[in-house]
Amino acid sequence: PDAIMEPGVMDVLGRFIEAGGEPEVAIQLLSDGYKGYAHLAGLVWQLSLDAGIPNEEVEGIVWSSLQARIRANFSAQEADKVLDEGEMPAWVEGLVQSEQGRAIIEELADAHKGCMLLSFASRRIVEIAAAGRAGDA
Repeated sequence: PDAIMEPGVMDVLGRFIEAGGEPEVAIQLLSDGYKGYAHLAGLVWQLSLDAGIPNEEVEGIVWSSLQARIRANFSAQEADKVLDEGEMPAWVEGLVQSEQGRAIIEELADAHKGCMLLSFASRRIVEIAAAGRAGDA
């Protein structure tokens, strides 16, 4: 679902068309598979704030739900495919900068010791912590 939101979608579309796929078919497949999860999440967040739920509480609920989905659906093989694209995606750096992101990375890294993406992210967490300690000195 929501393949249109994937970072490499343009490359995949290009390969599809180069292989003889029709652009109209590609558009139909992408639109049929679109569920709008990102937009729905933003809408629920805003509705929660409008209902008077404090932002910190909404953020906690979202992180808890996100972490549960990641735990349930994580695949080390799929995660490592991200590295095949040549550079680390910005979202990895965003996760290592976040306390909640670091927690899920560390949990997954313990469970998936051979995952290169998680190894890289764990190293970044250590680097950030070391830089923080050096800055405090």
